Amino acid sequence: MNQCEFSERLSTYLDGELPEGQRAALERHIAACQTCVAELESMRRISGTLKAWDAPRLSMMSMARLHHAVDVESFSHLRRLALSLSSLAATLALVTVLWASQGGSISAPTAWERIAITPGASRADDVVAGTAEEVATAQWVVTDLAFGGADK
Repeated sequence: MNQCEFSERLSTYLDGELPEGQRAALERHIAACQTCVAELESMRRISGTLKAWDAPRLSMMSMARLHHAVDVESFSHLRRLALSLSSLAATLALVTVLWASQGGSISAPTAWERIAITPGASRADDVVAGTAEEVATAQWVVTDLAFGGADK
């Protein structure tokens, strides 16, 4: 790859899109820089090869099939997302129905849950008495959450 500062402008020059002042400066540079001359010739050969290439022509029917295939592929992702969201909604509806059929009430939190969620509780006795295991569990949860959880 050419490391010359003018190399970025060679393609624009070859396409005839460089402004007059920059074009004149680049032409003066090319007269003295063999690296840019070689790269410009390489670009000209590639451009000539592409111009000479006879690209296949698609019939109207083939073009229509190609467009249809692109359209189908474009909507397949949307279809998958819609199916996933529909499945999630159906699951939530089922859980809600099952929950409501069970009486629809939320059970009272256990002693360790009350200890763990009470802000400012320094001891288990500050909230409610529980078994030694419940108190230890609550203190572990509070400590673990206070220091960023187990994955930190």
